[in-house]
Amino acid sequence: AHVQHIDPGAQAVRQARQAIRKARRERPGARLIVTGCAAQIDPAAFAAMPEVDLVLGNVEKAQPGALNDASARVRVNDIMSVRETAGHLIDGLRDRARAFVQVQNGCDHRCTFCIIPYGRGNSRSVPLGPIVAETRALVAAGYNEIVLTGVDVTSYGADLPGKPSLGSMAAR
Repeated sequence: AHVQHIDPGAQAVRQARQAIRKARRERPGARLIVTGCAAQIDPAAFAAMPEVDLVLGNVEKAQPGALNDASARVRVNDIMSVRETAGHLIDGLRDRARAFVQVQNGCDHRCTFCIIPYGRGNSRSVPLGPIVAETRALVAAGYNEIVLTGVDVTSYGADLPGKPSLGSMAAR
């Protein structure tokens, strides 16, 4: 029997390219901005599409004014150089039943078929202070359920002074 391997990453990129073309057909005057892991990993492929107006990397998309900045058509950094996490996410939670607190991002593993480290960068943890402050603010805003998020949350703390564990962070 012949077994065919289907690369889910390639499939996702193909679907993204189809969606971009469809969006341009349906909204010819709209400004099309591509961002996310596929744009981070292969910005040139999306920049080569005539339908695309702007390509933003995973860090650049969170910068104030990024969508209106016309300084360059492609703005994607070296994701492996990033040391920060996304503390700005708390403002996007209004009118939701549960809140999400990012405690970790990126991954240090280099699994054979996984492209995540190249889209999200190396593992980096949010220090305890900002996590506690963000959680307190969310509880004060009325959230009863808070979900801790990350790409590889089990690696939480390995890059922080004192190497706090996920369990000690959650207990705090």
